[in-house]
Amino acid sequence: MTVIIRADLIISGTYKLTDTTQVASGVKITVLPGATLDLGNFSLLNYGTLSLEGDATKFAVVQNGTYILGEASSLFKSNYGNLKSVGLNGSYTSNGTLQITNSLIENSKIEAVFSTSISKSIFKSSPLVFGTESGTVDQVTFSDSKVAADAWPNFGSTRKIEISNSNFVGTSPVINLDPFFSGAGFTHSIAVTNSYIRIPSGSDFESMVYDATDDLKVTTDFISSGFLTYPITNGTAGFTIGSYTFPLAQLLSSNSQADTTLPTISLASSTSTLSLTQTATITFTLSEASTNFTVSDVIVSGGSVSNFSGSGGNYSATFTPATGAAAAAIRVASGAFTDAAGNANNDGLEANNSLSFTFLQEVKYETHSLSVIVDKGVLGFGAVLLKGLTEKLTITNGTTSSHTVEYAGSTFNYNQIDALITTVVRDGEFSGEFRKELTDALPTTANLSYGDAVVLVGTANIDNQLLYIAGIDGNFVS
Repeated sequence: MTVIIRADLIISGTYKLTDTTQVASGVKITVLPGATLDLGNFSLLNYGTLSLEGDATKFAVVQNGTYILGEASSLFKSNYGNLKSVGLNGSYTSNGTLQITNSLIENSKIEAVFSTSISKSIFKSSPLVFGTESGTVDQVTFSDSKVAADAWPNFGSTRKIEISNSNFVGTSPVINLDPFFSGAGFTHSIAVTNSYIRIPSGSDFESMVYDATDDLKVTTDFISSGFLTYPITNGTAGFTIGSYTFPLAQLLSSNSQADTTLPTISLASSTSTLSLTQTATITFTLSEASTNFTVSDVIVSGGSVSNFSGSGGNYSATFTPATGAAAAAIRVASGAFTDAAGNANNDGLEANNSLSFTFLQEVKYETHSLSVIVDKGVLGFGAVLLKGLTEKLTITNGTTSSHTVEYAGSTFNYNQIDALITTVVRDGEFSGEFRKELTDALPTTANLSYGDAVVLVGTANIDNQLLYIAGIDGNFVS
């Protein structure tokens, strides 16, 4: 006896078939979040629509039986759905459309559905065989789930299967591309891009992929070099659909070539010897790509790094020495960054993980003629203007290493007398500190030169005027 469902049906709890059942054309069965359609190990022949409409926390479930798309207009649609122990069948050439997204397919089989579109889903022990219409797969993880595409005549149209951003993880072979039938005007193409295939220990790419070749008009894009080194994940823990996560550890499980190799880093510099006014370009080469290697992982002494940039396994930065530094070094410690599998580097003590720099000595000598005011109470009761002093500076690597003043045959350390004097004229022009005294006293003289001042007040009066201006604020030494 066959039961026929002739009116739309919304399932909010558990609905279980008690016999072979048909869904009449134009009728829609809707399974809500947390609800279950149990096929009861019977067949459900669909001429209408079955829609699993779960959400991120509660899947809509169909389980235990066979589901058949009965005609070209029939539709199986799943968003946050869960297929468990279901055989979902079409007839390759004409029957039905399959639309699956955000869904978990377990211990089931999808075969020969005319048109197939699957995204953001997980297949666990659930083979997928494409029908004859073009099919797309994007962001899907296949675990122990063979994916097959058999070429059939398509009556002159072009059939194209596109698989992208997906993981193939499981027993051999996981992919079977078998264009075994030719026909007049028939073209057929299969492309796999930006995807990952796990190669179990002791196996190789060829054993995981059966890519048949013959004289058909068939194009396949399926070579080992086109695959990623690590699985596609949509979460830090692995591949997640709603509240269900397929762990990264299982994608790289013990029966595969799991990545346990620790990443390393090597540093190189455009130069190891430079002056304190020069810079060096530093390159960082990682043995494996990393997304969490940052400038904060670079330990620097005697300078700084800037312009840090790069991605994957290659980064660069600019090293600038610190003023007065005698030496410098750059290194990256162990545990600074990880690879895609979560392995941290442990090569912080290796020789190629550090750089050292020596600096060329840059020595400059300067000599200046000075006139200074010596504070009152030092050489006499009042302040005294002294002329004809000689200032000498030695500047090493940008830092003043010696600073003296010579007067009347004696040499004084500038730092020792700095608190007792105000430099008035250096090399025939007002010094910066005296120009401030002058401007504070007479703002209109901000741009007055020493030569102009002599002309204004006369040679005989210039010294007294300078002493007068310096003492207007009550302090001859600022």
